[in-house]
Amino acid sequence: MNEYLEGLQGTVGLLIPLAASAIWWVGGRPNGRVYRRWVFPLFFSLALICLSVWMNTFRWWFLLSIPAYKAISHVGYGADTFAGKLARRGLWSLLMTACALTFCLWTHAWTVFMVQAFVGFGVAVTFGSLNPVKAAQEEGVICFGSTFLVPYALF
Repeated sequence: MNEYLEGLQGTVGLLIPLAASAIWWVGGRPNGRVYRRWVFPLFFSLALICLSVWMNTFRWWFLLSIPAYKAISHVGYGADTFAGKLARRGLWSLLMTACALTFCLWTHAWTVFMVQAFVGFGVAVTFGSLNPVKAAQEEGVICFGSTFLVPYALF
């Protein structure tokens, strides 16, 4: 495979979590639950599955990502107290990282998984608890920080 095609696959791998994060953000707005609970998990999982088919790394186990990401889309991470925010965001991040196992487990991409877990947890807890940016902006950042390396488990 030539380097241009590999570079294109890597770029598509980066655009998938970016688009999924935009869907996640829209799903956090009033009347937007359908985007977060249905569109996000279907888009993210199916886009990664299509990428794996394109790269000839597809495994039937990747289909488990659909119900996994569907389940995480129902987990709330808001709270009224700082301690509650830390706990809820930390739990959400760990569950989101567990969803990445549907890809990492079968490709043995343990380095990618560990870095994704560490960064995702840090972003979710920092942005979700300390609120360095506005709520509408933080949701996309938290989702992207929790998913941006998952496509690279397919390489």
